[in-house]
Amino acid sequence: MVAKRLKTMGNPYRLWGDEFAFLIADETEQHKKTNNLIDKISSKVKLPYRLHNNKYYISACVGISVFPDDCDDIETLCSYADLAMYQSKAVGNSSTTYFDTSFIETIARRNELENDLKRAVEKQQLHFLYQPKVDMVSGKITSAEALLRWTHPKYGLISPFEFIPIAEKSGDMIPIGDWVLEQVCLQITQWKKQYQLLNVAVNVSSVQLTALNFTDTVQTILARTDCLPQWLEIEQTESWLMNDQEKNINILKQLKSLGISLALDDFGTGYSSLSQVARLPLDVLKIDKCFIDNCVTNRDDHMVVRTIIQLGQNLGMKIVAEGIEHEEQRQLLEDENCEYYQGYLFSKPITAKPFEDLLKEQSLS
Repeated sequence: MVAKRLKTMGNPYRLWGDEFAFLIADETEQHKKTNNLIDKISSKVKLPYRLHNNKYYISACVGISVFPDDCDDIETLCSYADLAMYQSKAVGNSSTTYFDTSFIETIARRNELENDLKRAVEKQQLHFLYQPKVDMVSGKITSAEALLRWTHPKYGLISPFEFIPIAEKSGDMIPIGDWVLEQVCLQITQWKKQYQLLNVAVNVSSVQLTALNFTDTVQTILARTDCLPQWLEIEQTESWLMNDQEKNINILKQLKSLGISLALDDFGTGYSSLSQVARLPLDVLKIDKCFIDNCVTNRDDHMVVRTIIQLGQNLGMKIVAEGIEHEEQRQLLEDENCEYYQGYLFSKPITAKPFEDLLKEQSLS
């Protein structure tokens, strides 16, 4: 269907997969014709597609390279346009990007990180930080969120926003994700012997969640680490759940049947309907930081926060506010009956030893 629509705009070449290329050979009005073509592609492609009585929507990201400014042979020209297109995909929102020589350095870095990530576990470059989750009223730590970090020998600390997509695309996310789950289970099992802690939460990649026999893998890890299911909390984002609802809800139900706690991270940013949220077998809703930042001064954000709290509690879920940095924010959330919070007001994410020190101090008070 996409190809047929593109053919109405000229003669596109199918490069591979879902990538198509147009060649504009008129130098005199090249810029004007390029902009006109981009507008046509965007407007045509985004119209709904009907298949088996359902409507589907597709967006198109565009990358552009220019002859002879960028290069003077057609093969390299296509490669450069492809690099520019991937930059557009990274930005999203049907973006358009012109090739820049810096993209070559970006790809080189990405390839290097992809290769090094394969041995990051073996070389002990991956580690965890723990963000305390605190009871809103008592101020006591009740649980924690485990955050994966990578310290690269050449580039230093690599953001998970950079290396997680690399791992997902390369196929390394599943072995890394299984290692993460095992390490978190080992840690919470150790902590439970000494401290009063409900559970530890961990973000699980959509690639890992939808992998074959993921529930069996989790069961095996729990058994191997002597970790009770209720000690583990799995977090996932709203966008993943809305992507393929029936399949993903079934995955969550399987995990729920094991006794694992389930949390929906960044809630409020994915624009899911209230009816959809009611179908999800969740224990925890986490209010995204973007609503917390201005909830004290912005009435709209305050009302969103209030609505999420009331919605979650009416559905029998616990509510966690993320990114609490000021006492005024905490007080507002307490007044709205939010149960828990995370954020710099209490503690930034810290390594295991300082986290244990907080638990020790709490047990003595």
